[in-house]
Amino acid sequence: MAGDGHYSVTSGYDVVTNNDKYLSLRINTTVILASGAESVKIFTINKETGNVVSLKDLMKDRPDYITKISGNIKKQFTIPKDVTGF
Repeated sequence: MAGDGHYSVTSGYDVVTNNDKYLSLRINTTVILASGAESVKIFTINKETGNVVSLKDLMKDRPDYITKISGNIKKQFTIPKDVTGF
């Protein structure tokens, strides 16, 4: 029949952190149509206020956090000089 097809959506979660102050959840979702796509979202909730917390909120006492995180990410993408084949 025209329009019939197969698809799948799967979603689940993991508790990343659960302490007195924060609850962090990792939401994993996979969507399969003709091909598949996976997404991951992480939410950190301040238990006292019930608000979702951003990285900026967590790092408010460290104004240089973007520079430090960016440097770490760039370092992870650096290929060592002794690696061949690229």
